[in-house]
Amino acid sequence: MGHLLFKQAVDQDLMANLLASDINVDLDTLQKLRVRCVKNVKETNGEIDFQDAFRFQKRIEE
Repeated sequence: MGHLLFKQAVDQDLMANLLASDINVDLDTLQKLRVRCVKNVKETNGEIDFQDAFRFQKRIEE
């Protein structure tokens, strides 16, 4: 299990670095998004829905 978590963390770090190298976001916006993401994970017990994140980022109302 530990090996799989390590492998997943490496892949996540790789994706984060690739994304960070090509995105233009200031540190304040990043911090606000981190706070929102922590809140979402706590409220959903980690069951994050991509469509919800997409709607939020695109400011789509239902």
